[in-house]
Amino acid sequence: ARRWEALRARWEVDALLEATGDGVVGVDLEGRCTFLNRAGCELLGYAPQEVVGRDLHDLLHHSYPDGTPFPREACLLLDALAEGAALSGVAEIFWAHGRRPVPVQISMRPLREDPELKGAVLTFTDMTRARAAEESLRRAVRARDEVLAVVSHDLRNPVGTIFSTAGLLLELELPREKARDHLLAVQRSAERMNRLIQDLLDVARLEAGALRVSPAPFSVAALLKELLDGYRGRAQE
Repeated sequence: ARRWEALRARWEVDALLEATGDGVVGVDLEGRCTFLNRAGCELLGYAPQEVVGRDLHDLLHHSYPDGTPFPREACLLLDALAEGAALSGVAEIFWAHGRRPVPVQISMRPLREDPELKGAVLTFTDMTRARAAEESLRRAVRARDEVLAVVSHDLRNPVGTIFSTAGLLLELELPREKARDHLLAVQRSAERMNRLIQDLLDVARLEAGALRVSPAPFSVAALLKELLDGYRGRAQE
């Protein structure tokens, strides 16, 4: 009966090791790998027989991300193993088959048969997709900040035009035609401000994944004229 219970417990453990999506490595007190589960084999590209008996540090943790050798005395995995200590949520680089670096998040728990320390169980999660998502998010934030900076800077021009033109109209009695030209400049500046504000709203729509693009004919000559008109007042001053 005891033998049957032990076998059933072993089967349950094996089933759990095979079902998990994280890599699981068993390590003895000498730092040698005793097993690697299916997910670990898939993540690292090793067959179980290529791992069992190999030194953990030399196999998976031998180099820094730039490829320079990682000294054994600096290996936190071996330190934790020797001390019977636990590790949780540590970001590291493991080297897969073919010297391919894989960013992982590791946890390590001592394996004891009370009171004797037998080794450790190391679990690791492939963080490649998470790192890629983080970098994509950082690029999106940088792009948003650049757009906001450009739009904020460009808003100064039409605001300055409106301010100076309104002051001119209040201070001087201008001929009707001249006053009309200044009012048209104010109108164009207000329209440009509105477009810039729409650009800011587009940034929000981009982040929400709801941006719609409506192509339409556009006059480059009209844009250049608007640009010149916007700076003409300053140039005269």
